[in-house]
Parts: sequence; structure tokens; C-alpha cells
Amino acid sequence: MADCDVLVYGPIAIDNIIRIPFLPTPEVDVIPTEDIYQIGAAAANTALWLATWQVQTRLCGHGIGHDYGGEIVWARLQEVPPLDISYLRRYHEHNTPMIRCLVTD
Repeated sequence: MADCDVLVYGPIAIDNIIRIPFLPTPEVDVIPTEDIYQIGAAAANTALWLATWQVQTRLCGHGIGHDYGGEIVWARLQEVPPLDISYLRRYHEHNTPMIRCLVTD
């Protein structure tokens, strides 16, 4: 993609969303009802939404790793054709940032 309508620069991460029925306490543990991994962080989410709406978007920013999280992020970003990720870098020595969220029902 030679041109883009929007350039998005910033954080790119993987979100680990863990759904639980209630918050654990020292006396009571909790069993998750769902544990999912999805693309996260402001720049990545913004770029994905714009590209999903067919806006020619280029994403660049914090590099991602060749780790488990990086594989998920890379695969998801390649699924949306109007999204140009040619300036996004991957590093073998870099771990993809992860945000772990406990979400109650």
C-alpha cells in the first residue's frame, strides 16, 4: 500500500481476558469461566477498527516478539486487508507486551 488515509502509531499488545464469576479472596479461590487471548492496546485496536471500516490504515509503533502473543497479534493484523503492517517490526529478543484482565460477570 503506497498511501494510507490514516497512520496509527503507538502501543501494540496481546490482551488475556479471564472471565470469573467473582473476585478471589485469600479464603476463596475462583475458577475461570473463559480465558481468551486477543489483540490489544490503543494503537492496534484503533487501526483494526479503522481497517474493518475499509479505511486505508497503516499501523506502526512498538514492535512485537516472535513469541506466543506476537503470533496471535501478527495473524490477526494480517486478516484485515486495508491494514498496512509493513512498518511493524518483529524481534526475536523481544516479548510482546501482555495485558491480563480479570473480568467479573
